[in-house]
Amino acid sequence: MNRCCHRHVTTTTCGRPFAVLLVLALALTGLFSACRNENPPALPELALPDLSNAEAGVTAALKEQHAELSRGDASAYRRYARTLQVHDYLDEAVAAYEVAAERSEDSFEDLYLAGTCLHAKNPVRALGFFARARNERKNYLPLHLACGKLAQDLGDSAAARTNFDRALKLKRTSAALLGRAGIHLAENEIPQALDLAREAQQISARDRDLWALFARAYTKSGDLIRSRKAQAIAKSLSMSTGIADAIQVEIYQEAKSYLALARYAGLLLNADRLVEGQNAIEDALQIRPEEPTGLHILIRIMGRRGQYHSAYDMAEKLLNKDADDHEAAFLKAVMLVDLARPAEALGVVEKIAATKPDHIESRLLMGAILGKARPKLAKAHLRFVIDKDPTKPEPYLYLAQILHREGRKDRAIALLEKFVELAPGDQHVKRLLGQLRRL
Repeated sequence: MNRCCHRHVTTTTCGRPFAVLLVLALALTGLFSACRNENPPALPELALPDLSNAEAGVTAALKEQHAELSRGDASAYRRYARTLQVHDYLDEAVAAYEVAAERSEDSFEDLYLAGTCLHAKNPVRALGFFARARNERKNYLPLHLACGKLAQDLGDSAAARTNFDRALKLKRTSAALLGRAGIHLAENEIPQALDLAREAQQISARDRDLWALFARAYTKSGDLIRSRKAQAIAKSLSMSTGIADAIQVEIYQEAKSYLALARYAGLLLNADRLVEGQNAIEDALQIRPEEPTGLHILIRIMGRRGQYHSAYDMAEKLLNKDADDHEAAFLKAVMLVDLARPAEALGVVEKIAATKPDHIESRLLMGAILGKARPKLAKAHLRFVIDKDPTKPEPYLYLAQILHREGRKDRAIALLEKFVELAPGDQHVKRLLGQLRRL
């Protein structure tokens, strides 16, 4: 049965103001000329990218997969495209995704991933792929978010609003709320922007985009003190708080380089998929066994999995090679706490704080260790952490424990309530809060 592609232009993805851009974008992606049918066109010749600087595993995988393209089926082109994308050969990936989409009965993922490759470099062409993808599947939330951001980049607030509203109808995620808040902010509707940002904060308080938006909103409202504080928090936070886009994460199954595997391990760590994360970072370290950043990730994952002795030994080896590796020193201290050796851990973090007094994690660990023995000093460390990063839940818990021992029940309850606000999934602390309220 013929599936003539001109039907795809009947609806746009990113709103009516994009009509002219959409026509151009669809032309660029060959939408008007390519109609799927039972007799696909001759195989296009896709050249290998320049692999002169690629790691051996990447080169071998791409050459093998390129040879498989002679089969002519969509799956071969799709796998080749994903391997190209995860190793940042984006132009070549787009060309392979186009062929995969043309030869597939379900082309959504190919079209969507082609758009993500082009989002930064060629937003107009990315729009064409996203428009075609939306005609295949209308309920994939990350697609609406991508279109909203794309519309903002192209200066079309109305289209951005439409797409963020579509995303919010599917689910009120932090990203959708922040996207819509950004539209309010662009239109100088500061109270509405702040309301949505605060709703997003209830979902994910430790989000760089959230605090960057707070900073912009406070700057616009003239509250420069709050703005500077929000900017400082944004700078302290990592970009990723988990895995939001399942399709984009799937491409990491084709990761063969150290950098791609390490990125994948970091995503899995943030998402608490620790076994998969450990497998990914161990694969990365097979390529670069001495890479400190990869070893730091592995130590963190091993610690989270309860492999304290092995993690401690690894941190010690790193410090033997580089005594100034503060990350390894801090991780060693964390493992010492987990191994019930708090006095040794305190000595390690005190050395870090002596050279890096603003190292928040070390100050937090000192506050936790000193809570019973030296509560006054512990409170000073914990209040320092709260002042520098009020989104971090742990200092509120440790401070509440100290104040409860001092008989300041009401203040302890308030701090536990703040902890629960920042970490709503922690059932243990919720039970503690309930017990304290009943006393």
